[in-house]
Amino acid sequence: MQKTLKGYSWFMIMCSWEPEADEEAVKIFDRTYQYLKALTSDKLLDELRNKNADDPLFDLDTDSFKAINLIGRRQFVMIGQSSSNRLQQKLALDIGLGTRVKVDVFPATFVHDLEEVMPPPGS
Repeated sequence: MQKTLKGYSWFMIMCSWEPEADEEAVKIFDRTYQYLKALTSDKLLDELRNKNADDPLFDLDTDSFKAINLIGRRQFVMIGQSSSNRLQQKLALDIGLGTRVKVDVFPATFVHDLEEVMPPPGS
């Protein structure tokens, strides 16, 4: 695991849902993936920067970002480092507002601190 960058802090976003929201959750994951896909392409990042230079995506350290798609378990998880909490807020609202997907955002100074703030298994 990499160290925390100066001026950045770790975060984790966990999303889960009940079986009746499977279709909705897949659409949300796809929409979120398309937004975050800009992280893998300099061309997409440049296009996004030209459209909206204040986009919270630019707060993210792209080297630290990881996403795990556990659709079969009705979960997906994202972790990374950002220089503000704007990206976490945007993703939490985009994913959870008006949907049946439960979103938990866990801030942490070090990624290992996530173990302390995560809910116990089965909760």
